[in-house]
Amino acid sequence: MKRLNLLGLWVVTIALLVGCGGSDTPTTGLEENQTLTDPQIENKYIEPIGTNLTSVVDWTTERPFVDYFKFARTWITQCEVGKDLNCTNSKSWNTQEESLLDLDSNGWVKSLPSSEESPIYSSVSTVWAMPKTLPTGRYVVLYTGEGVIEYRLGAKKVEAESVQGRDVVNIDTNNGLIQLKIVSTDPNKTGNYLRNIKLVREADETNTDRFNSAFLERIEPFRVLRFMDWQRTNGSPLALWSERTLNDNYTYATEKGVPIEVMIELANRLNKAPWFNIPHKADDVFIEEFAKLVKKNLDTNISIYVEYS
Repeated sequence: MKRLNLLGLWVVTIALLVGCGGSDTPTTGLEENQTLTDPQIENKYIEPIGTNLTSVVDWTTERPFVDYFKFARTWITQCEVGKDLNCTNSKSWNTQEESLLDLDSNGWVKSLPSSEESPIYSSVSTVWAMPKTLPTGRYVVLYTGEGVIEYRLGAKKVEAESVQGRDVVNIDTNNGLIQLKIVSTDPNKTGNYLRNIKLVREADETNTDRFNSAFLERIEPFRVLRFMDWQRTNGSPLALWSERTLNDNYTYATEKGVPIEVMIELANRLNKAPWFNIPHKADDVFIEEFAKLVKKNLDTNISIYVEYS
């Protein structure tokens, strides 16, 4: 049976501390060449300890997902000076017209205005401000629908190897941000707009796993996973259950955070206790539905930590 641990905000700092011993330094009894991360001795010598997971953002060093689009920056509306009405140099990178975007329920752009229409923007971009440690080389952009995608700055399309629905892209963050720019979508007005876009390493093109194996390996030693930042709890706007991020959202790098289902999946995958944070604006229905979802999907042998805000 799951153990539910209700923790007030004021006790957060002591909830996951390593267990304290006496004043003397204990001996481990480790044999030569053994380490504390050796799976055969880990449970015997390491006290339970948890970790925070950092926010899912486009500049993350964790890279938790195989599909990099799940931590793409939210859409930036852009225009071209000399082509788009009222476009200026100061507005060209970001016209700040995100509220005017024509989006489907998952956040994909269904249409773009023409250069003659009243909105200033005529294209949208997303970027990744990846650190220089990101492996350079060949990546693949997979998508459905019709339209035109361009790649700029730290990303360059390999035209000779790209076909409809699959672009091969060379990425090198030494050349700047990775920019993916949609300049046309659903050109024939049939409703077949660009969607389900994925950015993956070429080596991961057929990888159906959600989580990056290096990320899973890195968090394996911890017993508890605290999702405060994955949920963007600090300053969260979430109040209603219907406002939360869903599994099929185009990106999880929003102020609403990662879907609850994805956090449960990670906890089940690694058999780790999840530490959930309830947004301070959440109404009773939100909290009840959250609890029902966890009860239904989290393995029954896993403990739960719940923190208000």
